[in-house]
Amino acid sequence: MAGCLLPALQEELHRIESLNRVSELLEQTLDLEALLPRLMRLLQEIFGSDRAWLLYPCDPDAESFRLSIQVTRPGFETPVVEQSEVPIDPSAAAMLREALATQMPVAHGPSNPVPWQSELVDLYEIRSQIFTPIRPRLGKPWLLGLHQCSHDRDWSSQEQRLFREIAQRMGETFSNLLYHRELKRSEEKYRQVLQNIKEVIIQTDAQGRLSFLNSAWSEFTGYPVADTLGTPFTRYLHAQDRPRVKRRLQQLLSQKSNTTHFEARFRQEDGSYQWGEVFARPVQEKVGGPLGVAATLIDISERKQAEEARAEAHAAKELDRLKTNFVNAVTHDLRTPLTSIKGYAEFLADGIGGELTPAQQEFVHQIERGVHRLEHLVSDLLDFARLDAGTFSLRLEEADLAYKVRSIAESFRPLVEEKAIRLELDGVSDPLPARLDRQRIGQVLSNLIQNAINFTPGGSTIHLSARREGGAIRCEVVDSGEGIAREDLPTLFTRFGQLESGRAKGGTGLGLSISKALIEAHGGTIGVTSEPGRGSTFWFTVPAIEG
Repeated sequence: MAGCLLPALQEELHRIESLNRVSELLEQTLDLEALLPRLMRLLQEIFGSDRAWLLYPCDPDAESFRLSIQVTRPGFETPVVEQSEVPIDPSAAAMLREALATQMPVAHGPSNPVPWQSELVDLYEIRSQIFTPIRPRLGKPWLLGLHQCSHDRDWSSQEQRLFREIAQRMGETFSNLLYHRELKRSEEKYRQVLQNIKEVIIQTDAQGRLSFLNSAWSEFTGYPVADTLGTPFTRYLHAQDRPRVKRRLQQLLSQKSNTTHFEARFRQEDGSYQWGEVFARPVQEKVGGPLGVAATLIDISERKQAEEARAEAHAAKELDRLKTNFVNAVTHDLRTPLTSIKGYAEFLADGIGGELTPAQQEFVHQIERGVHRLEHLVSDLLDFARLDAGTFSLRLEEADLAYKVRSIAESFRPLVEEKAIRLELDGVSDPLPARLDRQRIGQVLSNLIQNAINFTPGGSTIHLSARREGGAIRCEVVDSGEGIAREDLPTLFTRFGQLESGRAKGGTGLGLSISKALIEAHGGTIGVTSEPGRGSTFWFTVPAIEG
């Protein structure tokens, strides 16, 4: 009795040991391609077979088909894998379908010879074989087989049982491996899709470190994705935006909110910042694992620039309105006291209050000069307010511009003689007919000549000329002053655009901007050419009347 039990016990121990060896090997790797050669080699050792093979995938519905075969050759210390495709004839296909239908091992040997002749039998010189189906949960069924080519062999019921149990364990592992492989493929496809999305796709771990970015991140920030992964997400935010964004993300990670949305400035690789709009939600990489954050980032820099431009335009418009209101109030409030000061100064100059000493007469003269300057300022401010309000208009009539130039120049004779400046006229002896508002053109000429006098040193010359050029008349005022730098020229004709030298001469910064508006209202143009140390030429044109 004991003699009968010993072989049965040995067979059971061999079965348990074989199953454990197979299980240990199946648990060592998730790489199916790396696992198969080692597994086939182990099956050869367990069953003492010449060759182990695996057919996959199988299509039992086809009348004839080709199967990939993976085998290990005997006689080698390390597994040698062959992969080829062999044709299966109809009789062999029928046997394979039978095995898949019964879900049981099929064994052939001396007592049960291989019932068909096929290229598969001839190719591998099969004398006996055993095969059984493997049905992973994913994909089509596979077939696991062993060949005996060196001698005839019958497969015992214990061997068939062990072979079937090993196939079952392989099926469970293959199901997991195939699921893992399909999951990796799906993730890779998903990542490839994300890489092609123009929006920036972001994922962080529970500590807020970047765990995934698509290529749009590099396009948006300039930072390489590989260099950015593993770094804190908030590192790339503007310092003023970080506290607010950290609070939002913490709410997601603590599950106090399901989604969040915010706008923030993102640092670029060159040190600048661009606005981005972020939509985020919490995610878990696996059930029970820590939460992370998944988000999409949209570049809204252009929208923000447009918003800032609108805000600046609104602020500028509001500032202009306040300036206009202020100018209107100041000019109206200044007119009354100016009139009084001017009247009393004239009374004193005429001796109505008594004879004045020479010193007192000089004081009165200085008062009259100051009043004249203030009157000029108030007139400029009123013109500025009218232009801004759109209530300004011209009184156009046919006039001789040459005569107007001569008369305005003559009015400045006392001032130029006082400063020992020569005022030379050119091209104004003959009439130059044009449609003009005489008063406004006189105002422009006065502004240009006054500026020239202010900046021309004593003993120098101012040239005032006018000439016909095509369909226009061009007037020029050329001084011998210090000149103007090229970068300062664009500011001269802007409102309150004044150089430091102009402020030192007591200018208001309005005369040239008003002159520009007046000339353009006539349909002409105005400008300046200048070089430091070589004086300036201010010019304007107005349309001429054809003679």
